[in-house]
Amino acid sequence: MADQEHGHGEVAVDEQQPPNLQLVMWGVVLCVIFFGTALLFNSLFIRYSEKLINERNLGVNEPELLNLRILEEKRLLSYGYIDQAKGIVHIPVQEGMKKVIEENKR
Repeated sequence: MADQEHGHGEVAVDEQQPPNLQLVMWGVVLCVIFFGTALLFNSLFIRYSEKLINERNLGVNEPELLNLRILEEKRLLSYGYIDQAKGIVHIPVQEGMKKVIEENKR
């Protein structure tokens, strides 16, 4: 009678409860999906923010800094004089490392 007062009429209700193991498994699966997605987004956010911070701090787009880096790279990879009058030269880093190793083997 209560159903007829609200205008719902007769409704068939399945009163069978799902097994507890099934509920637990769905809960675990949903937790793994939720926390896995949260960790993924957190990781992506950290990588992207670190990339932006590094670009801003290192001044990748600064032409003066780019020119300085090019000059430093040339000097590290080439031969040349530091003071020609005194006979002081510079050699490529790789060659210098080889010479130090050879000297220490003796």
